[in-house]
Amino acid sequence: MTHEFDDVVTEEEFQRALSKLVSAAAANGVDVEGGWTCEANPTGEEWDVVISVLGSSDSTKGTQ
Repeated sequence: MTHEFDDVVTEEEFQRALSKLVSAAAANGVDVEGGWTCEANPTGEEWDVVISVLGSSDSTKGTQ
């Protein structure tokens, strides 16, 4: 078990860690789009996380 997320104490660090996780999963063929229930240990709280595609970098080319 790794503790690479123990140092996430700001929203910026959270966004960076989440982006790395989603990017790595997608690059490995995981369909990350959809709804996910996540349990926050040790509090036992459950969170509903929804991931949806906003667009690809290819779709913004030539629009400027």
